[in-house]
Amino acid sequence: MPSMDEVNYALQGKAIDILCLSETWLTDNIDNSFLIFPGYTVLRRDRPARPGRRRGGGVCILVRATLRAETLTVPAGDSQLESLWISIRSTTTAIVGVLYRPPSAPVAAALDDLQTQLAHVISTGKPIFVLGDTNFDSLQPDKPDVRRYLQMLSDLNTKQLVTCQTRPASGTLLDHVLVRASDDVTTARVEPCSWSDHDLVIAETTLQRERRRPIEVTIRSTRDLVPDALCLDLLVSDWSAVYGSADPADKWRAWLAVWSPVIDRHMPKKTIRPRHAPAPWLTDSDDLRALMRERDLADGERRERPADELASQRYRLCRNRVKSAQLHAKSAFFLSSFRRSRRTTWTDIRRFLISPRTATPSTSSAPSGTDWADSLNRYFAAVGPRVAAALEEAQRVVAPLSPRPTRVVSGAFRVRPVTLPELSAAIQRMSTSRANGDDGVTIGMLRMTFPVIGPHLLNIINASLVSGELPAEWKVARVLPLHKSGPVDDPSNYRPLSLLPTVAKVAESVVCGQLIAYLLAHDILTETQHGAERVTLRAALNHLRDHPQQPSAPITICSDSQSAPATLREGPASQKTLLGAVIWTELAALAGPSRRIHLQWVPSHCGVDENERADQIAKEATALPQAAVPVDVTTAHRAAARLARDRTITAWPEGWYRTLMENRLPPPAAAGDRSSAVDVHQLRAGHWAERVTLRAALNHLRDHPQQPSAPITICSDSQSAPATLREGPASQKTLLGAVIWTELAALAGPSRRIHLQWVPSHCGVDENERADQIAKEATALPQAAVPVDVTTAHRAAARLARDRTITAWPEGWYRTLMENRLPPPAAAGDRSSAVDVHQLRAGH
Repeated sequence: MPSMDEVNYALQGKAIDILCLSETWLTDNIDNSFLIFPGYTVLRRDRPARPGRRRGGGVCILVRATLRAETLTVPAGDSQLESLWISIRSTTTAIVGVLYRPPSAPVAAALDDLQTQLAHVISTGKPIFVLGDTNFDSLQPDKPDVRRYLQMLSDLNTKQLVTCQTRPASGTLLDHVLVRASDDVTTARVEPCSWSDHDLVIAETTLQRERRRPIEVTIRSTRDLVPDALCLDLLVSDWSAVYGSADPADKWRAWLAVWSPVIDRHMPKKTIRPRHAPAPWLTDSDDLRALMRERDLADGERRERPADELASQRYRLCRNRVKSAQLHAKSAFFLSSFRRSRRTTWTDIRRFLISPRTATPSTSSAPSGTDWADSLNRYFAAVGPRVAAALEEAQRVVAPLSPRPTRVVSGAFRVRPVTLPELSAAIQRMSTSRANGDDGVTIGMLRMTFPVIGPHLLNIINASLVSGELPAEWKVARVLPLHKSGPVDDPSNYRPLSLLPTVAKVAESVVCGQLIAYLLAHDILTETQHGAERVTLRAALNHLRDHPQQPSAPITICSDSQSAPATLREGPASQKTLLGAVIWTELAALAGPSRRIHLQWVPSHCGVDENERADQIAKEATALPQAAVPVDVTTAHRAAARLARDRTITAWPEGWYRTLMENRLPPPAAAGDRSSAVDVHQLRAGHWAERVTLRAALNHLRDHPQQPSAPITICSDSQSAPATLREGPASQKTLLGAVIWTELAALAGPSRRIHLQWVPSHCGVDENERADQIAKEATALPQAAVPVDVTTAHRAAARLARDRTITAWPEGWYRTLMENRLPPPAAAGDRSSAVDVHQLRAGH
C-alpha cells in the first residue's frame, strides 16, 4: 500500500507521537500483522459488517511505542457514529479519541451518541483530545445541523480548534480537534497532504510525557576498512610472544596484545544510536524523492487554482507516477536484499512487511544502575539452586528410575589437538552473528583474517586442549537481560542471554565435533535420542509402551519448553494438531488407576548434566525436516495454499497486467462462460502471438459465415507462422498447428481459396505498430494455454540447465577466463582425473 509508506514517512518526518486515522476501510480479514508502522502500536476499531450497510469507515490510532496506551470502554448508543477511545499513561494521564460520522448517518442519533461519549470522558477529570472527521462543516455555522453540533460542544464546555478548511476539493472544514474549553496550551494547524483528499490536521500540546532514554550501541566501524590492508598489518606483526608462553592464559593475553591495536586502527569503535527507517525504499531513492517533490508542487498549484482543470490533471498524473514508483522501489529493495543475503531478506520482511502481533514492550521506564544490575544477577544466579531443590523434592515423591545399563566401549574418549583445516571448518560452520564477548572478537573478523591469524589461534586452542586448562577470560560471559512480558521492574520478567568470547565458542565447537564423532563411532547414542519436544515425547512414550518394565511406576516427563506441557495440559479435546492427539492417545494407554503421569517444565541451563548439549542437539533437530511427524489437515492445507499462491505469483508473466497488479493474485474473470474466461486470462498474460490470433480469426469466420465462396487472405507480419503452415498438415509438430489446419480444411473448398500472405512490419496497415508490440511481448512470455511439443520442451530445458550451470559456477580465475561460456569436457581418460580437473577449474 503506497499510503502506508506515506504515513510512515509523515510519522518520522514530523515526529508525530499519536496519529488518529478516520475512514480506514479496514475489515476483520485484514490482520494487524499487515499494518507495518515501526515504532508504533496499532489500535483500531473496524466498521462492523451489517446487512445493507456499505463498506468503508473504521477508525484507528497509532501510538508511539514508548507511550503506554490502553483502550477504554465508553458507553455508546446505537448510532452510526464510529469512535475509539484510549488512555495515555505518562507523567500526566490523558484521554485521546478518534471519531468518524458517515455523511449519510442520521444527525440526531449521532449527536446524542457523541454527547453521551464526551460527557463520560469529561467526567474523568483528565485532559481530553478528540480528533476525527465529523462531516459537520464548521465554516457554515448557520446550518441547522452545524448549529446544533456547536451548541452541544458549548454545553459540554469544550471547544473546536481548527479554523480553516481541511478538505480543499470541497472547501469545507470537516476534520475537528476538540479539547476542554479551559485548555489554553493546545494549538492546531492544517498542513497540505498530497496523498489524501483531506489535509493533515496537527495538534500540539505541552502535556508532559516520559522522556525516553536513547539506546546507544558500540560497534566496529567498517566504513574505511580494507581487508587486504588489515591482513597485511596482522601478517607483519610480531607474534613471538604467543609461542614463547607455555600457559594458555598467557598465550591468549599475548594474542590479544597484538590483535587489539591492529583491529582498533582498521575498525575503530564507534557509539551510535540505531534508527531504522520505516520505509527505506522512500528515503534511499533520489528519483522517487524527486517525483514526490514534483507531486507536492503540483498539489500546491492545484490548491492555488482550484478551477484550473489542467492543474488538477497534472496533479493526478504526478500522484499516479509516485504510486507506481513506490511499488517499483519496494520491489527493487527486497530484490536487492534477496541478492545480498537470504537471511537479511527475512530480517527485512519481518521488519517492514510483518508487524508483530503484540506490541513491543517499552523498557524506557525500567530501572537502571548498579543496584538494578545486582538485582538481576542475584535472580539469575538463584534459578539453578531453586530448580535443583524442586527436583530433589520431586524425587522424594516419585520413585527413582532404574539406572541405564553401562555400555562398554573399546576406547576412552580423549580430546586430541586439532589441525588447521579442522579449525577452519569449525569457524565456517558457526553462525555469522556479530555478537561478541568481552574480547570484542566476532566470527566475521576471524573468517576475514583466518589465512593470517589461523596458525596463531591454532597454537592457543591446542595448548588449552592438551593441558586441559581454559583461560579464565573464556569463562566470563556478558549477560544481556531480555524483557519477556509484564512489569519492567520485575527481574522474573527477564530472560538472560549469555555472550561468551567467540574464541571460547570456537574451542567448544572443536571439542563438540570430536565428541560427536566418538559417540557415533562407538554406537553410544541410543535410538531414542531425538530433537524437538513433542516429537521426543511421542518417541519416549512409544518406547515405554514397547518395553514395559514397571507397569505401576509413575512417569515423569521433563521438558525445557513451557509450550509443549502447557498445550498437553489443556486436554485431548483442545489439541489442534494430529501430533497432539496422538500423544494424548499414548498417554491414555500408559496411564491407569495405579500409574500417574507428571508433566514437568525444567528451565534451560539449570545445572542438569548434559542440558547444554541437549539444547544444541534439539536446536539442530528442529531445523531439519521431521519426516516421521504426522501433519494435521489444517497445517497441510495452509502450507499448500501458500505454496500454490507463491508459485502462481512467481510464474505470472511480465507485462502490463503484472506491472499493474504487482505481487497480488489476479482476481477471477467476471465472464460467465469458460471460453470467455480463458480469453480474459490470455489477454492478461499477453498470449496473443500469431498462431493464437490466427486460430481465433478462423473460429470467428466459421461461426459467422457471410460469403461462403469468397476467398480468404490471411496476413501476418511473422514469416515463421505462414511458412510453418505451408508445409502441410502432416508436417505440423505442435497441436496448435494441427488445430489450425483442421480449421483451414473446414473453411476451404472447391469454390474458396485461402491465401497465407506475409506482410512486412510498418507497411501502412492500421494498428500494425501496436500489434507488433503485443506480439513481441507475447513471444517472450510462457505460453501456459498453448500445448508444447517435445522438441520445444527439450530445447527449453537444455537452455535452462545451461543458464543455471553458468550462474552457479563459482567465482575464480576459470570463470573470469571463460566468462559466460560453459566449460569444455575434461580430456582426461579416467573419472578420477576428470574430477580433479573440474575441482581445479572451480577452485575447490
